[in-house]
Amino acid sequence: MAGCAFGACKWRGGAHYPGRESPAMTAKEDGVEKQRKRLLYQSRHRGIKESDLFLGAFADRYLLNFTAAQLAEYEAILAETDDILINWIYGRVAPPAARDGAVMRLLLTFRYRR
Repeated sequence: MAGCAFGACKWRGGAHYPGRESPAMTAKEDGVEKQRKRLLYQSRHRGIKESDLFLGAFADRYLLNFTAAQLAEYEAILAETDDILINWIYGRVAPPAARDGAVMRLLLTFRYRR
């Protein structure tokens, strides 16, 4: 297989394996699904283990059923630092009015179960 990287020749272009294209790599995927996958990844890989576990479990439970507006709200929540999020989740500090939406209320009532 000279000229192939990892056994996948560029000239095949996926046509050699009909029906076996990865759904995650299709060009037909809409922006909402890409956003959902990105938010799922960001929820699981925050940098602080507590955040990873809590937000990852929350995303696993609710993200699939979120509307585009709820995804946008959750994305804004994830833009906050871990310290701020943990203070909100533990009830040390109330979230500001700008973040107090349906997704934030759902997040604050969520209970992590292993």
